[in-house]
Amino acid sequence: MANETRRILDVGSACMLADPQFIDGHVTGWLQFYDERYRPRFPLTSQTVCEHLMSFVNDDCRTDLWKAGAVTGWIEALVENSPQAFKSVLAGEHVSVVCGNAQEGR
Repeated sequence: MANETRRILDVGSACMLADPQFIDGHVTGWLQFYDERYRPRFPLTSQTVCEHLMSFVNDDCRTDLWKAGAVTGWIEALVENSPQAFKSVLAGEHVSVVCGNAQEGR
């Protein structure tokens, strides 16, 4: 791929030259960690994380560059330690779910 189509991508504290397909995958992986519509509903264990990341790798509709970007983006979001990051639950731990918007009095 020509250098003109590559962009600088910040990944953690590193910068890398990345192809558009890698960047698209990175964005998808990162968003899937944070976006509640896509975020996997599983406790973080080595097995569940492995299965989720392998779902990116085994996607036959995507290029290898996209797959590598998706795995990188998801892991980057995992280690980001942002207040918006989803909280892991321990296997067997009770989780309370509140529906509706608290500001609306629901």
